[in-house]
Amino acid sequence: MPQKNAFTELLRQAVAKGWCTKVFCTTCAAKEYRQALHMIVIEKYESLTRIFAEVDLSELESFPNWQDALRIALDDIGERLSRDDVFLAWMPALDSHIAVADLILFYYVRQGTLFSSISPSVGNEWTSKCIELAQETRNDSLIESLIYTLRQDYKNHPQLESLENELSHQNRKVALAVRVVSGG
Repeated sequence: MPQKNAFTELLRQAVAKGWCTKVFCTTCAAKEYRQALHMIVIEKYESLTRIFAEVDLSELESFPNWQDALRIALDDIGERLSRDDVFLAWMPALDSHIAVADLILFYYVRQGTLFSSISPSVGNEWTSKCIELAQETRNDSLIESLIYTLRQDYKNHPQLESLENELSHQNRKVALAVRVVSGG
């Protein structure tokens, strides 16, 4: 019987106990969830990167508010694990997990090389994969995130610029992203 993933089990516990997992909760600051997360850090410090790298993305996405729960985990304990290794482990599964691709692109790759918590090579690889996914899926949120991530450089990717031209007339989020990065 395969060993259960500690992070997935934490999410299961958070749901069962009704813990808040909102990133910016002004009522409780997701205190119970964060405390349990830090217990994983203490108990499994040596294997944190492996724990996150082995998360089943389908199972992750099945939890309510998984996006915030993942962001809290990556932000609170990110310096104790190799985000590069985690993100590279997730990359082969992204074709079926556009929301994960989009979340990581927007919150972790978009920050730029100087402030990013991942290496430039992994950021570039993640961005390239997201461009492929945007072409295949035409997912407006992913396209919006790519425009914000690449800024004016999105125009150096003809396939992305073509999607932007088509979607910005029918999608307010994409149109706004284009205006923001264009300075208008």
